[in-house]
Amino acid sequence: MNKISLEENNRNIIALTESYIRFPDARQNILPELENNLIELKRNRDLLGHPIDKDIIKKAYLSESQEIIQLFRKYLPTPPLSLFDPSEQPSLLVQKEEEKKKTLAWFTSQNEQDPDVEKKVIFVQRHLRAKLRKATEIERLSQLYFNGSKEEAKLAIHDANTPYRPKCHPEIAARLMAAAQEAKPHSSIKHLASINNIAIILDTCLYGRKNLIDFFLDFRPAALGPDDIRNGDFNVICCGDLIDKHCLKERTIGLVFDLDRLLDESNFNKNPAFFFKQLDFGYKTDRIYKLGFMGPSFSMNTYIPDYSPDHSYEWIHLSLNSHYEAKVKKHSLISYNLPNMQQILALNFFRFLDNLTDKDCYYSKKPEMDAKAMKDHIYSVIDKFTDEGLVNFLTVLGWEASCTAEFNFCGAHKIDLNALTAIEIYQDRNHLFTVPLNELINELNTGSEKTLRQLHSRAPELFKSHRFKEHLTSKLNDKTQLDRFLQKEAECTIQ
Repeated sequence: MNKISLEENNRNIIALTESYIRFPDARQNILPELENNLIELKRNRDLLGHPIDKDIIKKAYLSESQEIIQLFRKYLPTPPLSLFDPSEQPSLLVQKEEEKKKTLAWFTSQNEQDPDVEKKVIFVQRHLRAKLRKATEIERLSQLYFNGSKEEAKLAIHDANTPYRPKCHPEIAARLMAAAQEAKPHSSIKHLASINNIAIILDTCLYGRKNLIDFFLDFRPAALGPDDIRNGDFNVICCGDLIDKHCLKERTIGLVFDLDRLLDESNFNKNPAFFFKQLDFGYKTDRIYKLGFMGPSFSMNTYIPDYSPDHSYEWIHLSLNSHYEAKVKKHSLISYNLPNMQQILALNFFRFLDNLTDKDCYYSKKPEMDAKAMKDHIYSVIDKFTDEGLVNFLTVLGWEASCTAEFNFCGAHKIDLNALTAIEIYQDRNHLFTVPLNELINELNTGSEKTLRQLHSRAPELFKSHRFKEHLTSKLNDKTQLDRFLQKEAECTIQ
C-alpha cells in the first residue's frame, strides 16, 4: 500500500475493525486491507518510533473476535490487562493475567528463603537482553556495512571491543596503551527524564523506547529520530555526560550516577546489556577542542557531505586545525567491553589520527605540513610526555574525544539507588540547581531541611517513589524525619 500519514493509518484501522464487527458477510474482504494497515502501523513503530494508539488496541481486543485478535498479535505487541477498564476486560487477557499470577506465586513460594532472588532474576534478564542485542546488532551491521555477511559484522564488533593500538613507533604505542589503562575520561553519567514520571521510573525501571511502546506506557518522547533507530538505539536507555539539549522539555530531572558503581560486577550486578558509544551520533556540536596540551585543535561530528550516496552518514568525521580531516565508520565506535571502557574511549581518537588526510584548501593558505607530517609531529610531541603527563594527556583527550559519549542500557534497567550521586532540576532548557545526595543527607542529619524543601518544591513527584524515600531514610540518623517533613508539606498544601 502507498505510504499514508499516521493519523490516517489509525483512522483506517479503527474503521476497518468496526466494519469487520458490524458486517460479518464482508469480513473476508476487510481482513486483507486491515492487515495492510497493520503492516504500515508496525513500520511506523519500527522505523520512526511512533507510539501505538491505545484506542486501536482496545477496540480490537474488546471485539472478542479471535480472528481480529490473532491478526493484531501477528504485527503488534499484546497489551497488558492494565490498559483496560476493570469493568470491561478482554477474556483472553484476563486468562493470561491469571496464569501469570499463578506462575509468579509458584516462583515466589519456591524462592522465598533466598534474599538475593530479585538480583538473580534481574541478572538473568540482563543476560537475555544482551544476547538479543548481540543478535540484532550483528544483523544490523551485516545489512548496513557488509552486504549481509554476519561473520564480517562479528569481526567489526570484536574490533570495536578491542582497545585501539596506535599505528606509530612501537615504543610510543606501548606507552600509550599502558597510560590509557590508567586514564579516566568519565567518572559520572546522567539520565534525563520527565519529573512527572520519576516515581514510577524509580519504583519499577527505565525502559527503552520500543519497550515503552510495546508495554503501552505513557512517556515523554526524547530526541529519538529515524537515524537513531538506524544506529541501533530503538530500545536503549541513554545516559551521558554532555546530553543533547533537545531532551530538555518542560520539567526535567537529571539523575547523576557514579560510573564505577554502575560497572561494579559483584553480587549479581554484572550487566552485559550495558554498552557505550564514543559519541552521540545524532548530536551535532560546534565544540572545538585543543589536542590535549598541544597547539592543534579538533572537532568531531557525524559526517554528512553535500551529496548523499548510500551509507554516507555512517561515518564520524574529524576536522583537525581546519586543514586536515579523517573519518571512521560508526560501528568502530560502539563497544561492549566494559572492563576496558575508559581505555577504549581514551584511545579511539587515534583511529582518526592514523587516517588523517589533507583537506582541499580552496579558500585558505596551504599549511606548512601535510597530513602525514602533522601526524608524525603529534606522535613526537606525545613521546616527550612523562608517564604521569601521558596519563593526564589521555584523560583530557579521552574526554574531549568522547564528550557526547552515550552509555546505554538495552531494553530496561532497574536503577541502583546506591549509584545515584546527585539530582539535577531543569525547567525547559534552564538548569535550576543540582542537589548532591551526600550533601543533602549530611544537611538533614544536622537538622536543616533547606535543600530538602527546595527539592520538594520543584520535584514533589520524586517523593512519591517508595524506593527513593526508603533509600533516603536509610541514610538518616532520625528515621522519622522525612515522613514528618512530607506530612507537614501535605498539611500546608491542604490549608
